[in-house]
Amino acid sequence: MDIKYALADIKETKFAFNYDFDYNSFNIGDLGFGFSYNFKADLGKNTLVIELTVLVVYGTTRMELSSTSTANTFIIDPIEEVVKFDEDKQVKAHPLLDTFLNVCIGTIRGIMLKNFKNTPLDGVVLPLIPMPLHKK
Repeated sequence: MDIKYALADIKETKFAFNYDFDYNSFNIGDLGFGFSYNFKADLGKNTLVIELTVLVVYGTTRMELSSTSTANTFIIDPIEEVVKFDEDKQVKAHPLLDTFLNVCIGTIRGIMLKNFKNTPLDGVVLPLIPMPLHKK
C-alpha cells in the first residue's frame, strides 16, 4: 500500500530556562538530557501530532536547567495503515513512526540551539539519539 505523508505544522509549546542556577561553576560535562514523547492521532483528520519534551539537567541531582516542548503535526494518508492501537489504546509501532520521531528530535534540537543563544547554555547541542533508545 502506498502511504503518503507530510509534515504539516511545527509548534514550540514550551520553553523554560533556570536562570537561578549558579552557572559560574558550570561544567558542560555534567549535563544530561531527558526526553519524553506522546502520540495523538485524529483519524478523522488524518493527522498525527507528536508532542516531544526535552529536559537539560545538571549533575547527580539532575537539576533541571531547561525544558523545551514541541508539537509536530503530520498528515498521513491512509492514516489507518500507520496508526493502529493496541488493547490499551496505545499507538502500535510502525516504521514510519520512527522516521516522524527523528524529524521531531531534529526540530527540537534546532529550537533549543536558537533558545540557548546568549544564555549560559549557548552552544549546547542535543546529541544524536540512537533509535533503540527511543523505545525504552
